[in-house]
Amino acid sequence: MKLPIRSRLVRRPKKSVNPVGDIVLGMINAFHQSAVELRARISNVNPAGFEEFKDELAAVLTFDFIEKDGLNSKYKGYLVGPNRDYVLGFGAELDISLAYKTFMSGDIVKI
Repeated sequence: MKLPIRSRLVRRPKKSVNPVGDIVLGMINAFHQSAVELRARISNVNPAGFEEFKDELAAVLTFDFIEKDGLNSKYKGYLVGPNRDYVLGFGAELDISLAYKTFMSGDIVKI
């Protein structure tokens, strides 16, 4: 005796679909964690006027950065390129974000 077609189908439970994959998610999480740790090491962000940097006039900010050895270093960050439209002074967290952006884009000089 043959069973009807419907009862012969084996239904498997649906798997959750991860479109980016576990490796990519791990990389994104690692980047986020290092960004959080780097931002925590930036403090005392202050405006420092304007200076010539990379052939353009740039707003300058100074900030303290805690190095891996625990020593406090002072840096100048230049708001150039895509960062030039930002303005300092609207809150400590926003200023730290600007210092982080200059740090990550390489537009900094140790003083």
